[in-house]
Amino acid sequence: AVPLVMILFAALASFGLARSGGFARNVAWGFAGGMGFIVFDGIASSLGQAGAMGAVPAAFLAPGLFLMAGLWSIVVAEE
Repeated sequence: AVPLVMILFAALASFGLARSGGFARNVAWGFAGGMGFIVFDGIASSLGQAGAMGAVPAAFLAPGLFLMAGLWSIVVAEE
């Protein structure tokens, strides 16, 4: 699931590059999204390992949320 989320961030950046001249802005948003995913995934997996959250929800929380956010941002970029 992690490679799929990263591919979505790359697709968002490429769609944004084709539609606007803000290269640095698109790179910054892609970097912030990727770092946010890594941090959020680490927090969710730590909660799962500590027993504060179920193992299955902890494993799929970050990829699921960022997958939905990536798909939403692509849909918005296409409009």
